[in-house]
Amino acid sequence: MKISKRDLVGLARKIPVFGIAGMFALFFAMTAVEQILLCNEEGAELMQEHYQLANLLSKRQTWDSRSNWITQEIPRFDSEDMASKFLVEKIKQSLLNYGLELKSHRVSLQGVSNLLAAEERQNFDRTSVEIKISGEEKRVVGWLHNLQQPGNFSGYDNLTIKLDEFGLNCELQISQWYLNRYRSLSERHRFPS
Repeated sequence: MKISKRDLVGLARKIPVFGIAGMFALFFAMTAVEQILLCNEEGAELMQEHYQLANLLSKRQTWDSRSNWITQEIPRFDSEDMASKFLVEKIKQSLLNYGLELKSHRVSLQGVSNLLAAEERQNFDRTSVEIKISGEEKRVVGWLHNLQQPGNFSGYDNLTIKLDEFGLNCELQISQWYLNRYRSLSERHRFPS
């Protein structure tokens, strides 16, 4: 609540006992109250920030274990060419398991990596393969779902689906995340512990 000087003067005139000294005392008292209210707002903001930081710290163990899992489980390759070959073979095998037909594929070396800012791709590398597949709707959807499981470190972008009398025809770009064995983690961006 903010009280203007004019309100204080009016209040001081209504209470003649205080006179001018009372008016100044009241003005300084209101200024002090205003400062206390301001400090309370800042204190509330600081408390909110404290709770947010405490919440983050309480989740640190979870995020550390996730980071360790990624570092231990992510595929490692000597080059992007080897990662691309692995991805093509993985795609062919998984399509075979789902009874789907690979119509064509094209490896796009550095394809997705170039689209990402350097800061976004410093920790891990990524290679991509553009493919065309066809098959029964249920099998295609199951295959797409399986493809994006966390342990696969792969996913798809730019998905185009066309339905015809034989099922689904899809064009998509599949990306594989990996760690280049020859790039040490010290070369990569690390967040402070």
